[in-house]
Amino acid sequence: MKLTEVYLELASFIYLSIILFFYLKKKKIDTIENRSYKIMIIFGVLVCLSDAISTLVATEFPNHIISEILVKLKLITMALELIFCSYYIFCITSKKSVGIVEFAQHPHKKYFSIFAIIDILTALGFTIAIAVGDLNIFIADGIFQYNGSALKACHAATLLSALTWLVLFLKVIKDITNKKYRQLQALLIIGGVTIAVTILFPIYSFSTPAIAFICAVMFFTMENPDATLITKLNEAKSNAEDANKTKTNFLSSMSHEIRTPLNAIVGFGQALAKEDISGTAKEEVQDILMASNNLLEIVNGILDISKIESNKIEIIEDEYSTKKIVNEITSLINARIGSKPLDFKILIDENLPPVLYGDSMRVKQVIINLLTNAVKYTEEGRILFQIKVENKDDICKLNISVQDTGIGMTEEAVEKVFSKFERFDMQKNASIEGTGLGMAITKSLVELMGGEITVKSTYGEGSTFTIIIDQKIVNKDKLENEVEETNNVKVFNASGSKVLVVDDNKINLKVATRLLKDYNISVETANSGSECIDKVLD
Repeated sequence: MKLTEVYLELASFIYLSIILFFYLKKKKIDTIENRSYKIMIIFGVLVCLSDAISTLVATEFPNHIISEILVKLKLITMALELIFCSYYIFCITSKKSVGIVEFAQHPHKKYFSIFAIIDILTALGFTIAIAVGDLNIFIADGIFQYNGSALKACHAATLLSALTWLVLFLKVIKDITNKKYRQLQALLIIGGVTIAVTILFPIYSFSTPAIAFICAVMFFTMENPDATLITKLNEAKSNAEDANKTKTNFLSSMSHEIRTPLNAIVGFGQALAKEDISGTAKEEVQDILMASNNLLEIVNGILDISKIESNKIEIIEDEYSTKKIVNEITSLINARIGSKPLDFKILIDENLPPVLYGDSMRVKQVIINLLTNAVKYTEEGRILFQIKVENKDDICKLNISVQDTGIGMTEEAVEKVFSKFERFDMQKNASIEGTGLGMAITKSLVELMGGEITVKSTYGEGSTFTIIIDQKIVNKDKLENEVEETNNVKVFNASGSKVLVVDDNKINLKVATRLLKDYNISVETANSGSECIDKVLD
């Protein structure tokens, strides 16, 4: 008896049992592949155990009925292991495999179930053939050997499995560049060589350690639960990123599509508001303007957030007048306040430089977002807009705060205030219009400009938003032309002036023509670049 052979089989059993223990213990995705691998590794453990026990017992008691049962059990587990290995390889190489998809959600699970039934019936047939077949056990040169129809049935199962492997190997040989297929092909070659040696030289038993080796390599490469989960997460991440890009592109496209007709509604509404129409009609036009402006604000928010997500927003810096920005903001917010009983106070640091260098449009946008938010959520009381500065060398640190005596926020709401599509106390504030994008956009824009935004709030008492941002100081003490407040600007007369308006949208051309009419301007239109050039040359 070769004790070294028994030791090798026992070592294979222990090693494969440890791998099976960790495989079953680890959290994994219930896929078709790992279901078949689990069955294969379980039978691998049984093969190693039955091989070791049958070798030990049959060497001592070659003619005993127990020895025959144990050897047949070994042959059965060996045949089943090879047959189920064929199913595992079939699952990996099938064209209907769609990656790491959970079994319950797999679109082709019936297809794999049919092959599994065929595999089980084949395994059952060979199990019966080996169990009822005759087996002759004998000792030759101190080594136990056996022959008979039971052994031939096992060899038939082995050859059938090897043939299946060969067909599957040829099926994926063109995909040699696929890392997973390269690993599988290497293991198939090892398995094929082991089968050939076992059949041609039965005195040498390499099948048990070969099975343990193949199952172990599969565990550490193709079927490691951690690697599978990581692959699943990467796949889910990739799908989520693709879906997010598609959503962002769609929102960006649709925002532009919606904005075009909205501009027409706002434009014609403004024109109608200036006409001599009845009081009721004038009120209805004002309602149309208010509704369309609210809708335009929502669309602009969607467009901005889609640009931010796709990294298409750029910070465009230039010199700007701080007085002009403050006047424009003040005029706009006073209009938003309207008839609300609100005391809108403005405190501007006297050390605020008259000219700064930065993205004036984005600076104004974030301040307006904060003030508009304050107006929305404050029914009465006070809104304080304050700008403090700290000038050092050529840098002005702006400390911009907006304080209100509105409804305030809970601690939970404060944590989510800068999240997209989050709105506080929806039931209580259902009448307040908005998408929940304003604060998310504000935070993103502030951070793009290298600043930071914070919020302090007490529920029922009010909120304070603070923006700290650095802007470069332009060395100009005073602007040559002081900018008047927006509400003091008078309509000018441009009689005799000619303007060429170019747009590929006929409605936009009509809106521009109608609005320019108030300034006594002679308007010509062109709906293409070539038509524009022709008219300019004429």
